[in-house]
Amino acid sequence: MRPSSSPASAILLAALGIGLLSLMDATIKGLSDRYGVTEIAFARYLVGTVVMAGVLGALRPGWPSAETWRTNGVRAVLVVATALCFFHGLSVLPLAEALALSFLSPVFIALFAALLLRERVRPPVWAGLAVGFLGVGIVVAGQVGAEGAQRGAGSAWGIAAILASALT
Repeated sequence: MRPSSSPASAILLAALGIGLLSLMDATIKGLSDRYGVTEIAFARYLVGTVVMAGVLGALRPGWPSAETWRTNGVRAVLVVATALCFFHGLSVLPLAEALALSFLSPVFIALFAALLLRERVRPPVWAGLAVGFLGVGIVVAGQVGAEGAQRGAGSAWGIAAILASALT
């Protein structure tokens, strides 16, 4: 059975995905008081592995090629690095600030597309990226201003970790 491809179902699926990822972020933030970031990441990927093993067991798509293993092996290392950095940032920063900083990822993607892939980035895209960057700056400035001197070195490392996750 093929999933429906209507605009309404696409919107519902997007909303469901956003909701589940938001729930995961909030859960990670809540668990980080009791568990280490590495434990949380391990549990997250263990659950994902079990779920995907069940899906693959039911669908039986066949074995991937050696090239697919190599490419996805490199990708997996980057995904784990991204998750560990993001989870660390979530553990030490306010949720709103961590998520606002993570929204710099599209800015980095556009820059990498222009620099590494020599793609032409149209002026409306640059304008959108500038507005997004400004929005992130406003949210972060508000958080920094609200907490002022109470922020410590852990906060600086948290910001660095979120920026690293946005880059990877």
